[in-house]
Amino acid sequence: AVQVAAGTYTEQVVVDGKNLTITGAGAGASIVKSPASLATSFTTSAANFPVVLLENAADIRLSGVTVDGDGQGAANYRFMGVAFWNAGGKLLDCDVVRVRDTPFNGSQHGNAVYAYNNTGGPYAIEVGNCTVSDFQKNGITMNGTGLTADVHDCTVTGQGSTTVTAQNGIQVAFGAGATLSDNAISGIGYTGTNNAVASGLLLYGPGAATTVSGGSVTNSQMGCYVADMDANVSGLAASSRKGGAPNLVMRSIAGTASC
Repeated sequence: AVQVAAGTYTEQVVVDGKNLTITGAGAGASIVKSPASLATSFTTSAANFPVVLLENAADIRLSGVTVDGDGQGAANYRFMGVAFWNAGGKLLDCDVVRVRDTPFNGSQHGNAVYAYNNTGGPYAIEVGNCTVSDFQKNGITMNGTGLTADVHDCTVTGQGSTTVTAQNGIQVAFGAGATLSDNAISGIGYTGTNNAVASGLLLYGPGAATTVSGGSVTNSQMGCYVADMDANVSGLAASSRKGGAPNLVMRSIAGTASC
C-alpha cells in the first residue's frame, strides 16, 4: 500500500502489473497534477495519455486524491484523467478535474475517468463518491467486453450548453455492463449545427445488461440514451436544460429498455 501525503505532485502516475492500494489525504489535499507532457501511454485504436494509468492487474485501488488535468490536453491528444487499461479495481472518494484542452474546444478527447480492455476480462471496477468536472468529452466511461462496473454516488458536471462538442456524463459501451446508482449528472448540452446529441447517460452495446437506479440528470440535453443494450432505469429524475418537463429519453435499437 502507498500513502500519499497532502501536497501537489506534478507528475504522471503509472501502476503496471501490480495489485496496489494508493490512499491520499483526501480530495483537495493530495493532488496529482498533469505535467505539460505525458510520457507513458496505452494503445487502443491510437495512443492514449492519462494522468494516472492503472493497467494490467485485477485490483488496483486509488482513493482520497484529486487528479487535475490542468487543461494540458492540447499537448497530449487522447487525454485522460484516470484510466484503467486491462485492469480492475476501485476509484473512490476522488475528484477528477480539468481534463481538457486550454481553452475548452471541440477536439474529440478529454475523458476524465476511463476504462477499457482488449483481453475480454473479466474485470470489475467500482467508481464511488467521486466528483468529475470541467472535462472535454466524457465524464465517466466504462467500455469493453468482460468489464462489469459499479458507478455510484458520483457527481458529474459538464460544460453546459456548448456549440463545440456533444459531451456525455456517464457512458457504458462496447460490451461492458454496469450498475449505475444515485449519480448526479448536470450540464451536458449541445447546441451546435450537426446532428450530435449530448447525453447525461449513454448506454450502448452490444453488451451486458445495465441497471440505472436513482440519481438525476439535470440541465442536460438528453437524460438517458439506450441503443443495442438491455437496460432497466428506475427512479432517475431528469429535466431539460431549459428547466422544462422531464427529459428522460429511452431508445432501444436492439435489445430491450424499460423505465
